[in-house]
Amino acid sequence: MSDPVVNAQLLEYELKDQWGPWRFDTPRLCLVHEQISYEIDLERINSCAEMLDWIFQIQGKVEIYEAAEVPAAFADIFKPQANCCSFGIEKEFSGSSLAKKYAKELADAGFKSWTLPL
Repeated sequence: MSDPVVNAQLLEYELKDQWGPWRFDTPRLCLVHEQISYEIDLERINSCAEMLDWIFQIQGKVEIYEAAEVPAAFADIFKPQANCCSFGIEKEFSGSSLAKKYAKELADAGFKSWTLPL
């Protein structure tokens, strides 16, 4: 029988800077909907409640299939199970620190920096 903890450590994830119409604006640390210029400031998400608030808030702003991409982006950027709320217990975390760390991972992997054109 395999050890689920060991197996979880072996899982790799694909680095992304885009989830559907949402892009990670690395210089400004925002998640931006490209078509409607709607943005989520990742530096201001410092609790699970704030993260959940954004998930529900955007459902009234965009199509449901587009809204479904935001939790996927949060999962990649914040890695909530490890950093925010393991075993149902909320941890202290900094959205700014986690977004900066993810931006660095993207840069180290050769992703080009992207920002919303004015």
